Amino acid sequence: VVLCGVSYDKDDITVAEIEERGYRSDFLEEPTTTTHDNGGGGESSSSPSLSKFCMVIKNPSSSNSTDFVTPAHFERAWRANGTDEDVIFVAKHTRLKKR
Repeated sequence: VVLCGVSYDKDDITVAEIEERGYRSDFLEEPTTTTHDNGGGGESSSSPSLSKFCMVIKNPSSSNSTDFVTPAHFERAWRANGTDEDVIFVAKHTRLKKR
């Protein structure tokens, strides 16, 4: 999975939160109250999360051009058992033009 960016668009955040709720219901036996980082340093202890942003990812196994995940969902996947927790940063640098 490649992290492509961050979205502050409310529609993207809603999609990410719906996906996270679906993930939790698929893999957790009972609904739980979780603590989410809302992206602004504060926390909320109820679902849905109150994220101010979501992560934009490209998952080669998905038919979607991009997917949206909450910061909490992204971190759970990143730290999941069996992953190596690698992070690679890619930055685009532009050259300054000489005068």
